[in-house]
Amino acid sequence: MGCLQTKDSSSKSTEKTTTPDFTANKNSSSAPLQYVWSHEAQKEKTPKEIDFSKLKAEDFLLSGFQDRVVLRTSGQILGQAMNIDKCKNCDFYLLDNSSQIFIDSCDDCRFFIGPCSGSIFIRTSKNVKMIVACQQFRTRDCHNLEVSIFSGTRPVIESSSNVTFSCFASNYIGLAKQFHESGLSVYNNHWNVVHDFTPQGGENYRFSTSRSKITDWMKPLSSMPETGISKDEETENEKSCPIPPTKLKENVPSNVIIFLPGRYNDAEQFLPKVVSEVIHTKEHKFSKPEIDLIFDKSENCSSTKQEIAKGPIIAIGTNLSSSELRTRASQIVSPETFYIPENEAEAKYMANYFFNVHRIEV
Repeated sequence: MGCLQTKDSSSKSTEKTTTPDFTANKNSSSAPLQYVWSHEAQKEKTPKEIDFSKLKAEDFLLSGFQDRVVLRTSGQILGQAMNIDKCKNCDFYLLDNSSQIFIDSCDDCRFFIGPCSGSIFIRTSKNVKMIVACQQFRTRDCHNLEVSIFSGTRPVIESSSNVTFSCFASNYIGLAKQFHESGLSVYNNHWNVVHDFTPQGGENYRFSTSRSKITDWMKPLSSMPETGISKDEETENEKSCPIPPTKLKENVPSNVIIFLPGRYNDAEQFLPKVVSEVIHTKEHKFSKPEIDLIFDKSENCSSTKQEIAKGPIIAIGTNLSSSELRTRASQIVSPETFYIPENEAEAKYMANYFFNVHRIEV
């Protein structure tokens, strides 16, 4: 498209929990899996009313556990903070929204932590595997961590060594909705840019391109009756993930497709068609000066620039040619919902601006 006007197995004991309400969100032919970037998932949510009198402190302070499986499901954390410390050889499934997670002095443990609107701190811990989604991730005095991560800002490590980061690749029923409730955009994952404040320097962290899933490191959710999830449902869920599979930061795409404001559903439909070619993604509302820079190499784009100024856009970076992008996109969505550069020079300029020049991470 050119510049057009857009139309409107373990023997561990399992901690007792209440029965989670997974069944209300299960997939069926009439209720397809809801991705975060879809139009429905982006609708304004109704704030939850929380009865704080029913919250028990012991449910949010987990200390001294050994050889345990701890499960918290939808509606059991309710956006609150949690503290976990002095645990050994435990599996923690925190499958609900939280505001902040502190993990201290935990060894040989595994964590699956659903969307956290604030920070996840892990300190003085070793030999830990983590699948986490958060706005900010920080480590201090840790050794030998494997972290499959979504982070809304650059992960930070300090006085830590042998830390491996990879792109979040897991899924469970309700995860997409929880991302939206936490205010996290799945298109802004900074797993591949790390701040290292370790004083002695050196190679304290590395990146992995592997796509580790929950069943690679932990017991399947379907193995726990409390989840109400069948093996078939879990297998089907693992075929997809709300987080686009982005590449290492040094891979700068040569082209980009821009979905105009409000076109979340169109981006959702298009993404599976290019998922293996996705390099980077971004969701952002650009200012007028920034929009002028984006289209500095473009012609006759006044109407498109006006449309982009209305709200956040979704940019998907790839190495596909403009003609190939246009062909694939036009087979799925209306040409009036997206913008694709007209020529190679414009494509390289835009891709470089979106994913190299312009920064939104902190």
